[in-house]
Amino acid sequence: MSIGQTISISLNLNVTDQKDQLINRVYALGYYDDQYVTASNFTVNEFSWLPCCEQSLKAYKIARIDPGDPSLIWYRIGVKNDLKCSMVVRVTDKLSVGVWFITSSVMPEPIPYNLSWVLTNIPPGKIGVIDYMVQAVSGGRFVNDAHIEAFAIDGSGSAFADVSASLEVGGLPSVKDSLGWKPPDWGLDQSEDIFGGDLDGSGGDASPICTSCSFDDVP
Repeated sequence: MSIGQTISISLNLNVTDQKDQLINRVYALGYYDDQYVTASNFTVNEFSWLPCCEQSLKAYKIARIDPGDPSLIWYRIGVKNDLKCSMVVRVTDKLSVGVWFITSSVMPEPIPYNLSWVLTNIPPGKIGVIDYMVQAVSGGRFVNDAHIEAFAIDGSGSAFADVSASLEVGGLPSVKDSLGWKPPDWGLDQSEDIFGGDLDGSGGDASPICTSCSFDDVP
């Protein structure tokens, strides 16, 4: 593909076993100059106006100040899959006024004033984790809210949750560049990226909505 070129792929599907929802996932991988970029997304087609039951969703969000620079804030969002099949998740985080996005373990979609991630495969019993870092341009209390939408890939149901975390930032030094990305030592059992689907979700139950959690409160 040349710069600016677009390729479209059209699919015609014959639905033989119709469920409440039809989930279609896509994952793209592109190579350039011995490097690669990835992207993922999913669509949901609703066939049932009144699904039989709503699934429960366990999620948490925590925050901490970077020990090397008090202007940097680390956030972690975790979503646990208690279903009997894999699920896809979209996480939309509303950035606080006065902070700038720096980097994350899974790169978000470019949505103004918001961060949006897609996890295309969280296996049953596993925990999907997103770590990301922002930089505060001034001191004060910052509250970040995130909305989570989860869908079973077999079309059996969906679940939604809202989580938030807040902390106080003060005494900011001169802003410095962050060279090299490395997640902080959260002190949690689940500290890896779930994107490959290899996390052990046996660390205990997370609360359905965990706001301003301490590090001992999360799985």
